[in-house]
Amino acid sequence: MFTQFAGEPQCFLTEEQLTEELLRAGFEKDPPGPLTEYNRPVAGRTLTRGGPAIYEGTFRAVPQS
Repeated sequence: MFTQFAGEPQCFLTEEQLTEELLRAGFEKDPPGPLTEYNRPVAGRTLTRGGPAIYEGTFRAVPQS
């Protein structure tokens, strides 16, 4: 976690960490499978522009019994 230039806190998680946090909060991946990742840095290249990696996926609340 770090503070952005504008002073807003930023927290970056891996796909596995993000999925685990949502599972613990009572959600499940729907449909099952990997998330879509955008802005992934190219290996061996210095990141000079663009934002952080962004994950996109659909989760749904698991009904509580």
